[in-house]
Amino acid sequence: MLTPGSNTTPIGITPAESFLRTKGHLFFALVAFFVYVYGLQAGWGGATADDGSFFLRYAENMTHGQFWVWNLGESPIWGASSPLYPLYLALLMKLGASPIVALVGGGALMGCLALTFAGWVLVQRFGYVAGILFVAATSSDGLFMWYAGTAGLESPLTITVFTYALWALLRSNSWIHVGVAAGLLTVQKLDLIPAAFFLICAWSVLTRSIPVKTIAIAAAIAITWYGFAWIYFGLPVPNSFITKTFFQNAQSYITWQWFGKYLLVENNHYWFAILTLPALLGLNKKSLPLFIFLGGLIITHLTAYSLKFPLERYDWYATPALYSLFIFGSLGAQTIWNISSKYSLVIKLALILLLGYIVTQSYIIGKQSTTGVKTYLNLEKDRTDAGKWINENTPKNFKLQSPWGSPSFFGQRYTIDSSFLNRHYESNNLVDTYFPEIIISDTGKLGDKYTLVKIFNSAIKAGINYPFGVHIRNDVLSQVTNIDHTLKTCSDNGTCASIDTPLIDLITKPVLGDKYGILRIDEFPDTIFAHPGETQPTTFELDPSTFKKWGVTSLTLTASISPNVPKEVLARGGAVAGFTVYHQNDAIAERKVIRAGEPATVSFPVAEDGNYRIVLDNNKVVDTNWVLIKLEQKK
Repeated sequence: MLTPGSNTTPIGITPAESFLRTKGHLFFALVAFFVYVYGLQAGWGGATADDGSFFLRYAENMTHGQFWVWNLGESPIWGASSPLYPLYLALLMKLGASPIVALVGGGALMGCLALTFAGWVLVQRFGYVAGILFVAATSSDGLFMWYAGTAGLESPLTITVFTYALWALLRSNSWIHVGVAAGLLTVQKLDLIPAAFFLICAWSVLTRSIPVKTIAIAAAIAITWYGFAWIYFGLPVPNSFITKTFFQNAQSYITWQWFGKYLLVENNHYWFAILTLPALLGLNKKSLPLFIFLGGLIITHLTAYSLKFPLERYDWYATPALYSLFIFGSLGAQTIWNISSKYSLVIKLALILLLGYIVTQSYIIGKQSTTGVKTYLNLEKDRTDAGKWINENTPKNFKLQSPWGSPSFFGQRYTIDSSFLNRHYESNNLVDTYFPEIIISDTGKLGDKYTLVKIFNSAIKAGINYPFGVHIRNDVLSQVTNIDHTLKTCSDNGTCASIDTPLIDLITKPVLGDKYGILRIDEFPDTIFAHPGETQPTTFELDPSTFKKWGVTSLTLTASISPNVPKEVLARGGAVAGFTVYHQNDAIAERKVIRAGEPATVSFPVAEDGNYRIVLDNNKVVDTNWVLIKLEQKK
């Protein structure tokens, strides 16, 4: 039976049985911890989410004695929405941890401990089914685990505060702990104030009283922080909240359905929504407080983020609600188990099979999510590398303008935050007003006073074409080292990224050969993987006008057999292809046969009009015709 809040000692349990039960609970906690360690380690992709660098910048400045300051020497600003997390990171850094170790290791350790403790509380209060399913559900959810540990976001602390509140409500039997937990929820994030309210309501229902002392403690913590914020920052709410609410008027990339779909449907979450129903059907006076606390939070966030959703998918916003849903699903499974113990072994066996299926599916989907996260992190590595390049190749007194956290932190420069999350909003043009020496932006030309000197677009290898460009003010170019001079000669009406534009994005009129025809992106942006058809060639075209506007004067195409062709294929005479380049209907050069170690190269000037057509055939050998086609541009 679900009996949250009770702190009574079970009747009829001998000391030996109590000892064995305690050992069982401790063994569960130990196993759960290592399960979470494995889950978090498996999700580490070598970089963090960009917002994590916001926390790092504040934390690093705290180690210099300046709290919640974006640029040393400036007035404090409540930029990052979770004001407590930089304090935790700063403490770790003061103890000797490097910034990345503090962010990733500190976040992962906190997430592991908090989730382990939550599972332990569920086992103690409800039973092993609830605890085991909670651990299995959370650890197998790739996105949830990433947010809970290595993403660099505030989610580990959010989960920790929620777990403390869960323990306070279910196990502490203390109005002091409940009050402190409610107060911490109000401070951790603005959108957790409703959770604090529902926690106090739950405690009121549990104790059948108006918990004046509990309310006083929570109010004292909340008033202390928000009063301090009003005096210290000049605002009682985060600056990022002001910017997102009043000044981000761009069209959103998502719809109102985003939050509900992610929480209740995607990534196998619908099973936990379904499993919540048995717990609701078994609702009683003792289980009601938990549903008031976590259910109230779910309904509030579901409503709020459906009415006011962000510009793009910020799935970690759903972490508290998803944490709550996993608990409800686990309690539903425990309810079914308890009923089956009284009535039927068949029900128990069916439940085991069902839960095994759910966890297996969640694990499979979670692995796919983890792969997706690691692919995305290639983009974050580019942002990070851009910041590191700035730190290594520009004078320390240069000012940087950037809308992103990673270039701001790793660049180690005075930063003008053009996202206005960590800077009060200004309607004026920041470049015209502050004329910074460095701008991190895309690769488009920024007028006549700046020169693109470096591009970071390694993510193209993972299929993400989102290049970051470092632009330097022209009058200080001589003070910058390691400049990519091939990017300096850009046409005014074009993009500075012509050489960096992936070949796959330049081809037109692709025609795949029958049965085996392929044209797809390769590891490098200037190369595509191609495969001819069984009886028909694979072809594509290049439009010379595209290259003309970029100032390109000549092109060179090199076709070669992929080095990944198996040796046995080469031994039997496979892996050959015919390669021809046409300008309109005329062949630029005679058809060339390419084999392993024998590439073919065709160079030609950019014509005034008329497309180039590239034709790849199998040379009448249908056997692993894996071809790489590389494009070189000269200006």
